[in-house]
Amino acid sequence: MVNLLEPGLSAAAQNGLEQLIEQAIEYEDDGSLRPSAFVRHVEMTKVEDPSRSTIRVMTVHQSKGLEFDIVVLPELDKPLRGQPPRFVVDRKDPTSPIDAICRYTNQEEQRLLPEKFRKIFEGHKEADYIESLCILYVALTRAIHSLHMIIAPGKPNEKKLPATFSGVVRGAVCPSGIARGETTLFELGEPDWSNRLPPPDSPAEESTLTLSSIRWRSDQ
Repeated sequence: MVNLLEPGLSAAAQNGLEQLIEQAIEYEDDGSLRPSAFVRHVEMTKVEDPSRSTIRVMTVHQSKGLEFDIVVLPELDKPLRGQPPRFVVDRKDPTSPIDAICRYTNQEEQRLLPEKFRKIFEGHKEADYIESLCILYVALTRAIHSLHMIIAPGKPNEKKLPATFSGVVRGAVCPSGIARGETTLFELGEPDWSNRLPPPDSPAEESTLTLSSIRWRSDQ
């Protein structure tokens, strides 16, 4: 439905549609099944217009569907998996009834469980990683011209890449590199891309730029 609506909408309307979808996703977890309740939720929820601010600070979820000339990602050292849930469940697909449920337990105790429940825990872990990679993809694709990724230096005794967003990026662009403080580990594109843009007061011209700058720096 979204794909059918977007081609006929203005940029502002497309942003509004994306924000409505985000509201629906957030509401789904603990909301009522009544459509009227969701309508009231949307009417009472304040959503800012991102086009009115020069600088925006937001979560990755809030940035879905939006684009910015420059994007800075300063918090890439968070683990790919957050706090474990109280329990895990099994079902054929996301909309099917729950077939099995098990209290969450550590890896050592998981080895003692029947194979069916071990597979449930493996499926939950895989879903966590897939969701994190989707979030990272959204974060990396919001920039029109310049993307800056800031990470913490690697630990002196680091033997393998950490299971974090920054670890995934490091493994992709410089798997053998050491993340020292105050250094640029990877850079690609044209740092002076802004010089090619038209002056603010002149009519906007169609840009032929692609993703022209990717900067990645580790800070102490």
